[in-house]
Amino acid sequence: MLNFIWIGEYVILHDVMYVLGLKNNLVSISTLEDKGMRVFFRRGKVLTWPMESRTRDAFTLVSRIEGLYRVNGRPLLAMVHDINHQSDIWNQRLAHVWYEALSKLNKFFSGMFDVQDSHDGVCSWCANRKKKLGSFPSSKNKTDGILQLIHFDICGPMPVHSLGGLLYYIIFIDELFRRKWIFYLKHKDEAFDMLKDFKVLIENQTRKKIKVFMSDNGGEYTSNEFIEF
Repeated sequence: MLNFIWIGEYVILHDVMYVLGLKNNLVSISTLEDKGMRVFFRRGKVLTWPMESRTRDAFTLVSRIEGLYRVNGRPLLAMVHDINHQSDIWNQRLAHVWYEALSKLNKFFSGMFDVQDSHDGVCSWCANRKKKLGSFPSSKNKTDGILQLIHFDICGPMPVHSLGGLLYYIIFIDELFRRKWIFYLKHKDEAFDMLKDFKVLIENQTRKKIKVFMSDNGGEYTSNEFIEF
């Protein structure tokens, strides 16, 4: 959403979106029109003025330079802004090393500029990773042989598919020996067929029978074919 205040030759924009790393300001012509501005393209310039005003109040907002329309002038000020200090940036780059170590980096690396160890607030990532977690309750499932209890789960879709177009994988873990088997899938609905194939494969290899399959009761495991199996 874009709101504005018209003050002479200055346009004050409110509710703009800040994009970290974006080095150019982008203004949406359609949004200007939606907010009550008239927009007129004329000889490489974009004129704009409030609908309730006359043409003589038009202001050249954008000019055409080398085939692109660029906003004239430059931002004067920002009422609200959010920046990352150098200490926060280097804390993230160095896998969230403690802040006091940042001020000592220039002693070990040539060309490293001074980084202050002072910072405001707390890094949420560091705080979450340093929390003391409660211990997991002891498992009531006791096994003394292979294939007595097999855990399995599906992971995906992955952000990038493999060369063969695979986006998922299903993993099986033996409770006693913690041995793992991973099989790749193109579609999530292939999981049931893969589970049956795994059962036949591993039982033939070990000459033993799988007693129990255990999942996290996700929706993909509650279909009729899984329940009946």
